[in-house]
Amino acid sequence: MTSKKLVPKGKTPGGGQLTPQNDHLVRMNETFFVPSRSDKHFTSLLVHMADVLRAGGFAGVNLRAALLTMVLLNSARLNRRMAEFLVCRELSVPRGIISQCLEMIPAEYYRESGNHDRKSFFTYSNQMSGQVLISKDPEGFRKVISDLVNLIEYGYTTVQDESKSKYGSELLDRKINPIISILGVATGFTDNLAEYPGALYVPTTEQLGKNLTQTMDEQDLSALRLRQKIIQRSLMRVRPVPVEIPFKKFLADHIEKQSPAHPEKVIRIVIDTLSLCTLLNNPPSFTEAEVMANTLGMSTEEFLSYAPNARANDPKSRSITASKVDYYMAWVLLKELIPSGSGFLTERQIRVFEALKKHCLDIVSSTFAKKNDPVEQLSTLMNNQDKWPSRDKIFELVNQPGAGSISEATLNNELDALVKAGKIVRIQIPKNKYIYRVNTWDSAKYVELPHPKDIEDPIYKGQTVKVVDPLTNLVEEI
Repeated sequence: MTSKKLVPKGKTPGGGQLTPQNDHLVRMNETFFVPSRSDKHFTSLLVHMADVLRAGGFAGVNLRAALLTMVLLNSARLNRRMAEFLVCRELSVPRGIISQCLEMIPAEYYRESGNHDRKSFFTYSNQMSGQVLISKDPEGFRKVISDLVNLIEYGYTTVQDESKSKYGSELLDRKINPIISILGVATGFTDNLAEYPGALYVPTTEQLGKNLTQTMDEQDLSALRLRQKIIQRSLMRVRPVPVEIPFKKFLADHIEKQSPAHPEKVIRIVIDTLSLCTLLNNPPSFTEAEVMANTLGMSTEEFLSYAPNARANDPKSRSITASKVDYYMAWVLLKELIPSGSGFLTERQIRVFEALKKHCLDIVSSTFAKKNDPVEQLSTLMNNQDKWPSRDKIFELVNQPGAGSISEATLNNELDALVKAGKIVRIQIPKNKYIYRVNTWDSAKYVELPHPKDIEDPIYKGQTVKVVDPLTNLVEEI
């Protein structure tokens, strides 16, 4: 079925009547998750991915991180250069997310290594093109940072090779331009490429849901494995065709008005994610040529050389126009994720900040500061330095009953990070002690993306659409 218009009963995606000859193609589309825009709602391939990931125990922020990872793992093959880092103090969480995602990704889409060194990077650069480079080590990309940034930002990087001849030797610049993306892990903003503002930093949490696969019987587990294979095959059918975004300028203007630290990089992240969601939402419908080619064990192109009159999709002439449904998927994954400043906070840092903020608000509440004036509240807080909490007091505030314990050493690290981020202020007092206050009332400020209801596209033309939210599995109207 097609995502672009309602499919009337008894019709195929191409609009023809269902017949014994093409009815099986409709069933193939349904089996391989070619998204449907039925009379009820639109269901994206991302929704089916989410179902499998939930079974593995991922929910909330971890489910979003996993879906963003699934999108990124298809990026290089679909001609997009992107970078993503999954952030968590406990690295087993992002590593687990990557491992589960790879079970649905064709092996040729990625290249995994503990540490990527410069020699092998340039030696195998041609083979890497169209692949995502993965490292589950926070230091895994350290030796090739500058090259990776050049490739993602400018599309190429250079290396000097020694050329020897009878007249001596000389160094010659060699340019490489493979289309690659990067997927890594980080425990904080100082790890890996985390100082690169063009990357997407995705927080994860140590609180995992129940892994349903551990209690599944053999039949249910086999059904889940089959679904993973179907998703994998569905991804292989997605083609790197051009994506037209009629509301691209509207998105760019909306982002630039907020004056983020790196507007051009934020716009690129949003546009690339939207383009990938559009491609995933719009795979080609099955044709007789594809089915016959797969049955005979050959490519569709080879089959058409023997049967030139067979109906087939022509990927060279195909382009896709993004709709508000496609934007909705990107919006769900990116909202309240891209920081408008130059850094981000981990979940633990937010916990420390919120505990300190609550205490500071208690200090201000005992004064005559206006409750609806954050500037006056901060000014009042600055003038009540004698009430600022010490590290020991913050340790007590953070480790309330029912919350996971944070050690003193970890608290010191998180306070240092918050000071460097400009979120809190630290002052030394006698006896080598420090006291703290917040420097803002917001733990993080994110780039606000326009709501999908505000998107005007030539596909739906203002028509209300029902769509399944991949994170909640609920039907939403946009």
